Amino acid sequence: MPVTSLRIARIAAESDAKILTGINNPYVAQAGRLIGTPSVVFDDTESARLINAATFRFASLICTPRRFARDLGRKHLKYDGFHELAYLHPKYFTPDPKIPARLSPDGRPYVLVRLVAGTASHDSERIASRLDSVLVAGGLERLERVARVYVVSENRPQPGFGAVTYPLPPESVLDALAGCAAYIGDGATMATEAALLGRPSVYVSALRFGSMRELETRFGLLRTTSQPQEAIDQVLSWLEDPRVGEVWRNRRADLLASTIDVTALLVEILSDPGSLSSFRGRTVGA
Repeated sequence: MPVTSLRIARIAAESDAKILTGINNPYVAQAGRLIGTPSVVFDDTESARLINAATFRFASLICTPRRFARDLGRKHLKYDGFHELAYLHPKYFTPDPKIPARLSPDGRPYVLVRLVAGTASHDSERIASRLDSVLVAGGLERLERVARVYVVSENRPQPGFGAVTYPLPPESVLDALAGCAAYIGDGATMATEAALLGRPSVYVSALRFGSMRELETRFGLLRTTSQPQEAIDQVLSWLEDPRVGEVWRNRRADLLASTIDVTALLVEILSDPGSLSSFRGRTVGA
């Protein structure tokens, strides 16, 4: 970490950077402190305590969703929105309809499954979900009776997953999410992305995050459970309900009407490094 932070500090100084920014990034925060350049970090993961500790104390401004479950003090800016909404708001993202058509040429509903490796720096406190083993032990077969299934995994496919491994380039996965009948996985980011795209989403984990709780309790777009079998039952229930598509579209419309344009806020903050102090301690609402 010290070596990387020093390298970034040198590059920032040589390029005369006016502001440094990153997603819960200790390197830019530390580099900014070293050369006296302001830094802005964005975060929505309360459980990443080691990375948070190495980042927040050095950052000039810390931006989180409104329901972030920690008070970060005078440098904290809260906004009424979601981290992923910065790139998934319909003002900025239009799904490619050709991707769902390639995944299901006959129009049959499909489910996306996400399995994470748990090796990211913010995964130090992860608890294994056992979703992969439950899928291999019969869960996958249950889902395939009513829908196509595609697995997006950070691990090598287990026996039984090979035939359903996601077949398209990874940069197409958001387009695939936008057209799926449901999402199930132990990946928090993709669970949030699916919900923000108006797709029924179930997150399989014992961890809880403030922004995801907001999606679940305020908008009803997400379900969280630590039990893989319960998650599979939930997806099957959604697939059998013909009203789900319309219900989720209405809930997403309510979310978009009730939250801010996160991209516009980001641009406003980063466009004027001299005004960062005016954002400290604020909550930006819709």
